[in-house]
Amino acid sequence: MRYLFTAMPGASHLYPMVPALRAARLAGHDVLVATAGDAVGAAARAGLPVLDVAEGQEIAPVFDRMLGDILEPGLSDGALMNVVATAFATIGDRMIDGLLAAARAWRPDAVVYEPGMSGGLITARETGVPGVVHGVGLRHPTAWGMFGMAPSARRLGIEHLPEHPDFEIRVSPDSLEALNETPGEDEAFVTQLLMNPTPFNGGGELPEWALSRGDRPRVVVSMGSASAGMREGRVLTELVRGAAALDAEVVVTTGSGGLPAALDPLPKNVRAVSWLPMSELLPVSDAVIHHAGMGTMYAAYAAGVPQLSVPPSGGQPAPHEVTEARGAGLTLMPDELTAREVTSAVRALLEQPGFRAASREVAAEMAAMPGPTAAMDRLTRLIGGTATEGEE
Repeated sequence: MRYLFTAMPGASHLYPMVPALRAARLAGHDVLVATAGDAVGAAARAGLPVLDVAEGQEIAPVFDRMLGDILEPGLSDGALMNVVATAFATIGDRMIDGLLAAARAWRPDAVVYEPGMSGGLITARETGVPGVVHGVGLRHPTAWGMFGMAPSARRLGIEHLPEHPDFEIRVSPDSLEALNETPGEDEAFVTQLLMNPTPFNGGGELPEWALSRGDRPRVVVSMGSASAGMREGRVLTELVRGAAALDAEVVVTTGSGGLPAALDPLPKNVRAVSWLPMSELLPVSDAVIHHAGMGTMYAAYAAGVPQLSVPPSGGQPAPHEVTEARGAGLTLMPDELTAREVTSAVRALLEQPGFRAASREVAAEMAAMPGPTAAMDRLTRLIGGTATEGEE
C-alpha cells in the first residue's frame, strides 16, 4: 500500500506520526511525507522521503505571529481559538494546492494527517481514498479545523467540506479522555484504532550524564516551540530561578535562542543544553516544566514523570487542565508567575507521592495500548490493502 502522511509545518506536528510512518515502512508499504517549513527537514533527518508542498510560500512568519499573539495578557478562550484557527487556515491554504497535486501524482491508497492539517482530509476526499486522522494528544472534532478551510475550498471549486475522517489513530488513553471536555470524532462515523504514542523527538547525541539519574532529583525545564517571549524572557527566568531554589539538578533546554541575560551567571545547580530528545531525558528525570504542548506533555506521561504546565493561555482543549484533573501535575499561568510559586509547585511534584503515582498509572495505561506496528497492520487490513508488491 501507499500511505501519504501530511502535517502542518513544524517538527512538533510531524514527530507524533514518525512511529507510524516507520512501522508502515517496516511492513513493506510505501510512505511519503507531504509538509512544509521546518517539518521538511525534520522528516528528512528521520530518514523519511518528504516533499515540500509549499516551496517558496511564506510559512514561518505566520507561525511567529500566532505564537506572539497567544501570549497577549488576558486573551479569552474564544480569542485564542480564533488566533490559532486563522493562522492554521492561512497556512493550510498555502499548502493545499501542493498537497492535492502531490496526491494526484503519487496516487496513495490512504491519506494520514494530524488534526491541525485539515487539508489532509480534503485531499483524501478529492482523490477518493480513505482519510485517517492521526492523533497527537487529546482528541477534538474535525469541525474545529475544517471551518477555516472554507475559503480554500471555494477557491478550488470544492462544494462540500468533509465532516469526518474514515479512521482515527487515537494515542490518548481512556483515563485522560474521560477528563477531556471536548468531543472527539463521532464513533458512529469513524473507525477508531488505539496506538501507544511512543514519543519521538528526533535523534541526537546524548551526554553521559543523561543516561541515568543523578544524586539529586532532576527537574527539566523545556518551553518547546513556545514563542521567544516565553523561552527567553521573564517567564523562563522565573521558572529556572524557582526550580534552582530547590536541592535539585535543573536541566534547561535553550533551543537556538540561548538564555535571558538575567540568568547570567546560571545558578550552580543548573545545566543549560541547546536541545536533548525528551523521550530519552524524561525517563531519568523526576519532574518537568513545560509550555503545555502536546509533544512534551505526552512524552512526560509516557515516562511517568509529574508535570508543571505553563500554558500561554487557556483555550480548548486545555491539556493542562486534564493533567491536573488526572492528578499527574500542576499548572501556573505565565502572566503573574513568580519564582516563589515555581519553587512551591515543583517541591509539591517532587515530595507528594500522589503526582508520581498518577503519572505512572498513565504511563502503564499507554504502555498497554497497541504499538505502532499493530496499529498500522490493523489499519491496512481495514482498508483492505497489502504490502507494496515485491516487498516483504
